[in-house]
Amino acid sequence: MLRYTGVLSFGHGAYFAAGAYALLFAVLEKAYHYTGGSDGIRVPIPTFFGHEFEGMRRFQFLCGPYYYIVVGIFAASSLLMLAIVNSPFGKILQATRDNELRAEMIGIRVKRYRLYAFIISGTFSVLSGGVWSFVNGHITPEICNWVFSGEVVYMVLLGGFMIFEGPIVGAVAFTYLRLYAVATTQYWIRKT
Repeated sequence: MLRYTGVLSFGHGAYFAAGAYALLFAVLEKAYHYTGGSDGIRVPIPTFFGHEFEGMRRFQFLCGPYYYIVVGIFAASSLLMLAIVNSPFGKILQATRDNELRAEMIGIRVKRYRLYAFIISGTFSVLSGGVWSFVNGHITPEICNWVFSGEVVYMVLLGGFMIFEGPIVGAVAFTYLRLYAVATTQYWIRKT
């Protein structure tokens, strides 16, 4: 497992990701008291700033106040990400993305900034997962599947990752195409 550089290696990144998903799924399945196992966890209608929405049905809550909460979270997150991208920190991240060796040669500590980018990305991912959990109303370990995570990658690739608005456009297009494809092909697909 020690490569010729002396650094511990578990192989290519794809193998690492597959192993991480398998380990995560196993932990989520086995930690029944925390995750509900394969049954999952029911997510009740939340309380925001002391205001309770318990008298509302879930559909009324999602179409009413929660819509505006999500729009506010989206706007605040987008503005924060735009500020990060246009800051000197964001320019360093762009430099490490474009040419890692050149960035390292001019004195940028690439691994440190990649760690910071990973932490920021994880923070926004956790925020979006929290917002999504209230929409779904139920969380199971099956949402940790690579297909569910891959949808986000498809959205980014569809819209383009070199411009700021690309992932937003990709998410709208992917969601529209998925809903449109399901609506038009529901009678075409026959299970045998």
